[in-house]
Amino acid sequence: MGENWMIKTKGNRLNVTFDDVGTSHTFVAGSKAMGIELEGLTWLNAEIEFGDKTKAYGVVAISREDGGEHWATLVHLPNGGMAEQGSDDFLEKLGKTKDQVYGVRGYRYRYFPEYIRERDHHVDTETGWSGR
Repeated sequence: MGENWMIKTKGNRLNVTFDDVGTSHTFVAGSKAMGIELEGLTWLNAEIEFGDKTKAYGVVAISREDGGEHWATLVHLPNGGMAEQGSDDFLEKLGKTKDQVYGVRGYRYRYFPEYIRERDHHVDTETGWSGR
């Protein structure tokens, strides 16, 4: 049940261009380094677990101004590239059904570095996983 995409994607680089502010940032799958802060959102390296227990590396955007509201998720794909939650082809790029991704409880994420989780009421303070 569930694949481990982390093995296939560790070290992959994902260069994200933020057109609205005219900058870009490279995220590395498996890195626990700080991401980038833009317009009230902090974009962070993360681990993701889908509803079917598939594990993947990704990037999440959270607001540090309002208790950690989650605004975006990007997923490193095993064959390179990324899937962006909210895009029309999100499930297609993942090669999964809505049920496999979201399941009953939705997908979970855990982002890095850990100290940023201090004010996020969405994550378990011991494990760092969302959806507590």
